[in-house]
Amino acid sequence: MFLFFDLDGTLVDSGPGIKAAFRYAFTTLNLPVPQDSELDTLIGPPLERSFAFYLPEDKVEEAIGLFRSYYKEKGVYQADPYPGIKKALQALKEQGHYLAITTSKNQPMAQVMVQHFGFQSYFQEIFGALPDSHDKIDVLKRGLEVAEAPKEQSFIIGDTLFDMAAGRDLEIGSIGVEWGYGTSDSLTENGAQVLLSKTQDLASFFK
Repeated sequence: MFLFFDLDGTLVDSGPGIKAAFRYAFTTLNLPVPQDSELDTLIGPPLERSFAFYLPEDKVEEAIGLFRSYYKEKGVYQADPYPGIKKALQALKEQGHYLAITTSKNQPMAQVMVQHFGFQSYFQEIFGALPDSHDKIDVLKRGLEVAEAPKEQSFIIGDTLFDMAAGRDLEIGSIGVEWGYGTSDSLTENGAQVLLSKTQDLASFFK
């Protein structure tokens, strides 16, 4: 099988660093900082979409630059792999599956995170947001094309509605994980065919 994993909220609990970077951007721009629960909803979508909800169009690029400057220096390291996820990835690799990351995180920063937390040996490719390709559906489509993955053998594995909607729209399998930032209802409503509650469930589901 061809398994395309989201990164934030699926492999890594990266909320503390992402929310700190958002707080830094809003504070530097002298804007009100959204409440913590609201910041949780910004984990997963592309930065362009998240900042556009709060800022006029001519301020979005500046906000993204501020976010990335903080995140590159500090935020990327303010995270932890989910318990048991490396063991699950190792089992999937040993089962012979193709594993890749498809994330809305800036691609160079995704590569830094993967290296820092020791995920590089599990994945054949890392696909992240690029200037002309940052929505999850664009990133996932790029991953499917590079891997030459048959749709009937491909799955997106993620924790938000954006992951599930991308899988649904590209007509591949959509597996929702319940340990991340999305809700079970939002995953199911946007195309999740299966919900997994524990990292250990990954290897048994695809065995």
